Amino acid sequence: MNTTAPIPVTFYTKPGCHLCEDVAEELEVLSEQWPLEITTVDIASDFEIHHKYWDKIPVVVMGGHTLTAPITLDLMRAAIVRIAQQMV
Repeated sequence: MNTTAPIPVTFYTKPGCHLCEDVAEELEVLSEQWPLEITTVDIASDFEIHHKYWDKIPVVVMGGHTLTAPITLDLMRAAIVRIAQQMV
């Protein structure tokens, strides 16, 4: 399934987070299948964001869906499919 409008994705991460690195790689894989507009946010760069997500990262927000660790490729794919179906 493919959609022409990009799906906005906000990826909350921080340096040195191995789980975040895994999710970043999985987002790359998914971006080859769907048009994702990925914004990466380092939670260390903003106190409020850090306070909100420090114990939950990695966090992926897309189309009203918020995914927190543990995040799998299958969970992200399922969220993207739901979003793409709503966009049709």
